Amino acid sequence: MTYHKVTEGVSGSGSVAEFDTDWKEMGRSAAQNYFTRGPVTKQIQLSFKSQWEIYRDVMQSHGITGGKSLEPGSGRGSISLYFADAGFDVTLLDTSADALALAKEIFSANGLTASYVTADALKMPFPDNTFDAVVHVGLLEHFEEYEACLKEQVRVLRPGGVILADIVPGKWSVQRLARPGIFIFKLVERLYSRITGRPPAKKKSKLYRTNYGSDVYGRALEKLGCTDIEHSGMFPVPVFSYSPDFPFSPNHPAVERVLVFFMKLILGIRRLIWPKRHPWLCSERWGQHILVTARKLVRA
Repeated sequence: MTYHKVTEGVSGSGSVAEFDTDWKEMGRSAAQNYFTRGPVTKQIQLSFKSQWEIYRDVMQSHGITGGKSLEPGSGRGSISLYFADAGFDVTLLDTSADALALAKEIFSANGLTASYVTADALKMPFPDNTFDAVVHVGLLEHFEEYEACLKEQVRVLRPGGVILADIVPGKWSVQRLARPGIFIFKLVERLYSRITGRPPAKKKSKLYRTNYGSDVYGRALEKLGCTDIEHSGMFPVPVFSYSPDFPFSPNHPAVERVLVFFMKLILGIRRLIWPKRHPWLCSERWGQHILVTARKLVRA
């Protein structure tokens, strides 16, 4: 599925400066723990835990149950927390030292470890054939040079290793259905801020973003010699928040628990309808995210 290319922001190349500024502006508001070993209590936790379950199944289908994982453009390293908890030797790479410092705090708070590398995803300081899995969330859509980004990932991946790409294009999705509810959340938040004197939610910086469909990335991976290329929509439910730009900004804990209850109810219904498919997977048109997975060819 190919969409028309659209962009936000000024830069057209996944600007390092833009991302670094974005992390600095978010500051401590970015210090959320998206990982849980126990029951899910937040919408964001349900998202990442569901993604991990899908990634684990993909890796196991290729005989990967451990080894070295890399998350380029890691930010706080939310998905890599699950890899580390499963026993992987985790490496986080990001251009922002602030983001990696935050990731280190979050990993430490959860009793987990990782290696932290400040570098560009287009020129990674690793030897060829190093990692068993390369995983990233919300990375490729910020690169005009997405082919170069994927080429570098394939280079550092060992033969038989897998790429697990979660892409968040600027397209129509189920999240549009949440707009009336989000409008109400915003009104309540403004009223609460006035009563308590709490500053309103910060707006995120606009970043360069494409809205390519999965076939664009699939063709690029095929040219790079990858095999077992699969794609799907992902994230089939809307999320609700008071934030004008980031729907994962946490609501009151009681509100989050209620929202998680209804999200799980919808996922349970989806599981009954499609019992052979993880309920977090969906059609590409409907889902908020796109999942593209591939395996580096093992040459004879």
